[in-house]
Amino acid sequence: MKLSFHPDGFVYFNVPKPPPRPTGKYTLKFLSYAPNHAQKFYYYVLVAADRQKEFDQVMAAHRPFNINFYGTVIESGRGEPPEGTRERLITKYGAVLE
Repeated sequence: MKLSFHPDGFVYFNVPKPPPRPTGKYTLKFLSYAPNHAQKFYYYVLVAADRQKEFDQVMAAHRPFNINFYGTVIESGRGEPPEGTRERLITKYGAVLE
């Protein structure tokens, strides 16, 4: 949050924009990436049902792509995901999962 003060005594503040709320139907995908032996990253992505076929084709092609074009990254981190992450996300986003 960023605060600004007006000379007349008003306080202005900027609040970060919240992440997008998914609507429609999605599938939960787990992706991992290891650029070298020392690093590993994981991502849980909600892939939109209408983009599922395109997403599968891009994944099979093994070429770079923008994940945000196909869905929304809802969890990411370094190494292996903490135990129970998938179950927590299924509980949280179960209403939009196919």
